[in-house]
Amino acid sequence: MRIGLLSDTHMPEVISTLPPQVGDAFSGVDLILHGGDTYTTSVLDELEAIAPVLAAAGDDDYGEFLRDRRVKNRHILKFGPVTLWLAHERPYLHAFRRDGPGKPHPEDQSSTPDIVIFGHGHRPIIQRSGDILYVSPGSLTLPNYRKDFGTLGLLTVGPHEIEVTLFQLTAVEQVSQTIFKTTILHRHGNMPPYQINAQKLMGLTEGELETMTWERLISCGFHDPNGCYTTVILPDSARSFSLDERMKALGWDYEQEPIGPDSEGFWGYGVAYSSAGYWGGLKVEHASQIRKAKYVAAILAMDCLESPPQG
Repeated sequence: MRIGLLSDTHMPEVISTLPPQVGDAFSGVDLILHGGDTYTTSVLDELEAIAPVLAAAGDDDYGEFLRDRRVKNRHILKFGPVTLWLAHERPYLHAFRRDGPGKPHPEDQSSTPDIVIFGHGHRPIIQRSGDILYVSPGSLTLPNYRKDFGTLGLLTVGPHEIEVTLFQLTAVEQVSQTIFKTTILHRHGNMPPYQINAQKLMGLTEGELETMTWERLISCGFHDPNGCYTTVILPDSARSFSLDERMKALGWDYEQEPIGPDSEGFWGYGVAYSSAGYWGGLKVEHASQIRKAKYVAAILAMDCLESPPQG
């Protein structure tokens, strides 16, 4: 199964029609997935002339577009043993209220994804988190929110492996350039281990999580010149900054963003650490949970690795 990937086309505000390179790149695909912020069904019609198309509803999509049969907030697709989600924003599979874990979305209870395709951020991403592969093809028309030649992708789901290639568009008369490519083996089973760990970790105290985090930092290669991994004597803000500095030294960037209402209707904060090829994150309801969530995200991130990421 060969699948074309694109997102955040913002048409016709940015450009009036799809670049001809899209047809060339998607020639022979079995399906096209659009990650949202499409704006108009004419884009889907153009793509459907190449192959069947499905789209996620973007945060800037509205009106008649949202009623199109090809558009959903989330598509859940099965390709043999592989489960794929298509959504506009990267889903946080763990949501924690102040009084405990939030209830999972009804769809989430029966289908943990192997692959998540998403958009929204306008930058190409291929990252693993536990047993899940996250892929964003970036924006076709506004890479990094600047009008320029953008990016798109191809996903191939085979009998035993998954291949993802992301392309940078260049001038119309030139071919696209490969910017990322990865091939992974299928991984299947019940709930991925890191998902079980997220709930267990949030049940620990901040002091326990802090100690676990520094122990993992040292095991991943961080050297503390003072020979001490705990910073409990520092104010909360300094402890948080200290963690970010140490994660940055190992190639991890801290990410925090407001997250819109889920199936339970509560807003929250997405808290994550991200490297070139890995991601670990969760959602919490209240700002008072963020520091604890940062320790959990750091542990989840480092536990993704067989070896430390290269910065």
